[in-house]
Amino acid sequence: MIQFYVLALVFMLYGAAVLLADEYGEKVNILLRIKETYAISQTFSVVLIVLTAVVGILKLISPISPGPVVIGDFLPAINLISLAVFFAFDLARKQKNSDGEQGTSSASEDVFSDTDPISKMQTFYYKNKKILGFATLGIVLFHFLFPGAVLL
Repeated sequence: MIQFYVLALVFMLYGAAVLLADEYGEKVNILLRIKETYAISQTFSVVLIVLTAVVGILKLISPISPGPVVIGDFLPAINLISLAVFFAFDLARKQKNSDGEQGTSSASEDVFSDTDPISKMQTFYYKNKKILGFATLGIVLFHFLFPGAVLL
């Protein structure tokens, strides 16, 4: 459907802007403005997470005319789901930092979180934000240029 196509492009562009804002925000001011919009409201962040994940899942199950019925746009769908996971990690980190400022976190929780698989995945996302941002931009570009391509 064309609606999911447009929503996917918008969410992926927004996600790329948030991912690249830390690295290139000083050179491109609009990236900082986009990230500030994301960081201001927790409600906006939760809605963004849910909508990005839903559009990603719907992109997986919506068919494309020349391609398979189940896996419609594979790369954009996987990218949208990974962006939703990144947004959820970022929201959890913001909440943990705000709790840490209030003094509710303990040292034993920090030691346990180093061996937790979820924290390892968070570390992977934060170390590779720049790569994920450029990969997202590449997927957006190819998905825009070749909208009917199978798996793209």
